[in-house]
Amino acid sequence: MVGRRTQCSPSVVEASGLAALRRPILPSEIPIEERDLILRTGRAVCLAADRRGPEAQKDFERLAADYPKEANVHYTFGSFLLSTDPDAAVAEFKKTLELDAKHLPTLVSICFEYLKRGEPQNAIPYARKAVEYGPKLFVTHASLGRALVEGGQVDEGIKELEMAVEMAPDSPQTRI
Repeated sequence: MVGRRTQCSPSVVEASGLAALRRPILPSEIPIEERDLILRTGRAVCLAADRRGPEAQKDFERLAADYPKEANVHYTFGSFLLSTDPDAAVAEFKKTLELDAKHLPTLVSICFEYLKRGEPQNAIPYARKAVEYGPKLFVTHASLGRALVEGGQVDEGIKELEMAVEMAPDSPQTRI
């Protein structure tokens, strides 16, 4: 039903916070000192999923201000901002990389954002770092391959794309 608002249950909020923060623990294992961070992150994610953008944005802004050294807070906030404010999203992604230079989802996300903008030369350095830190992941090779091909380095790009296909032959992303 259009316009219908849902309410995330406490267990969904916990699970959403754990997933967004990439914490490999069960809700029953949440350390007391991380409970606020996890619950607030989960709430912001639930608001975003419920298409309550302005509320979610305010929650993410407060979360990023209160937890400025949490890389995954910045990554999740950046992911939220991608569709409405790509420049702010990239800024959040760069904050993530200041805290964790090897954050693969961020490296790949920045690469794809620059490709979307038609700026493959800006994408290539992030994609190269993604391959450096995640050499066994097809998505890192796919992102580098696309960036290189779109940046005019076709031969090197094709090699990366072929490597991605070998790693994940059933992935639609590698076929496209």
